[in-house]
Amino acid sequence: MKNHIKNLDTFRAIAALVVAVGHIELFRQNNFGSKAFNYMPSGHMGVILFFVISGFLITFLFIKERESYGRISIKDFWFRRIFRIWPVYYLVLLISAFFFETFPSGQTIAYALAIMPNFSHALECGWSTSPQIWSIGVENQFYLFFPIIVMLIPKKHLHWVLIF
Repeated sequence: MKNHIKNLDTFRAIAALVVAVGHIELFRQNNFGSKAFNYMPSGHMGVILFFVISGFLITFLFIKERESYGRISIKDFWFRRIFRIWPVYYLVLLISAFFFETFPSGQTIAYALAIMPNFSHALECGWSTSPQIWSIGVENQFYLFFPIIVMLIPKKHLHWVLIF
């Protein structure tokens, strides 16, 4: 079963470029009051593109798995996601906690450790040295609930999820 869709790499590169330029421009604007790329989309647009690509790819892979094996193994999917995302996520938290002078609130730490930093971000008490981790929370919650939703959809209608 082929799991890599080569054409998505271009969209990933564009999304990464938009996010990187967005962060650079945000830094420039906050520190120097200037913005060089006035017509560049916001870094949030790159994050949204990553979310769309991820949703498409995960749905595509679920459809392929169900076609190949007659079922979707949520347990295997969750373990793959955990081992791919959590080590780097917790490393970022560890590095930002020990190498930067910041003292997040207990609430912020609890949300971050529970991989729900988007909750603290929404409550405006996010992880200040790594504010971008809110997107990891959104991604993990998608990975938690979406497979269950896909499993509940009858096989004959699953292709509509990919289109939607």
